[in-house]
This record gives sequence, structure tokens and C-alpha cells, in this order.
Amino acid sequence: MDYKILPSPDGGRLDQVEMTVENVKAGNALWALVAEILRVGRLLYKETDNLKAQNFTMARLKKLLRSPNEGGKDTPDAPQ
Repeated sequence: MDYKILPSPDGGRLDQVEMTVENVKAGNALWALVAEILRVGRLLYKETDNLKAQNFTMARLKKLLRSPNEGGKDTPDAPQ
């Protein structure tokens, strides 16, 4: 997706728009990486361990992100 930045008489506004565009691009890139990791994780465990495959869903990720005090307990790499 291409974003066009229109000239503005207020230079500060233009800087803000440019930063917003960069943030959107970075967010989209991050989303693409997360989606790919989840897709690959589901494919890897789909046939061998269905319970583990369920950990690679967006719903599971959202659940972990919404409960920061509890989220680390369910992750395999969390320090004990």
C-alpha cells in the first residue's frame, strides 16, 4: 500500500503524517511476521500435536497479550 503525503503549510503537521506513515508500515511488517510464525507453527504441529498447534492461533496470542501477569506462565521459554 502506498501512502501519499500532501504538502502542508504547517511543517510540524507534515512531520507527524510522515511518522504515522512509517509507524503504519512498521506495524504492517510486524503483522506479516507474526502471521507467518503462527501459520508455520500450526502447520508444524497440526498432524503430530493438535493441542500444541492451538498455541499458534491469533486468539491464543491475544489471550497472552491481554493478561500480562499470566501470559509468561504459559510460554515454554518463560523463566521459572
